[in-house]
Amino acid sequence: KAHEGLVDLLGQLDTDDRPAFDTAAPSDQKRLLRKVTNIHDGLHDLGFKDESIEAVVQALGHSDRFNIEAALDWLCLNVKTEDLP
Repeated sequence: KAHEGLVDLLGQLDTDDRPAFDTAAPSDQKRLLRKVTNIHDGLHDLGFKDESIEAVVQALGHSDRFNIEAALDWLCLNVKTEDLP
């Protein structure tokens, strides 16, 4: 089951080269939601705060390269040191 708020967060993502989540095909929505949920869970298990996880999803969520490694790189470069786990 998807985390509360992830669907809303994904609905806010919109780029020039990708359709908004709400207008994407249902199969694309499910795939993206599953991917983001897995990354969210992994980052949460590592001790990242929800605010940091939401920020990385907003920054990278529509990227084809959005994976746990890219998320960790982004977090290490963009989150205050004291907020890192």
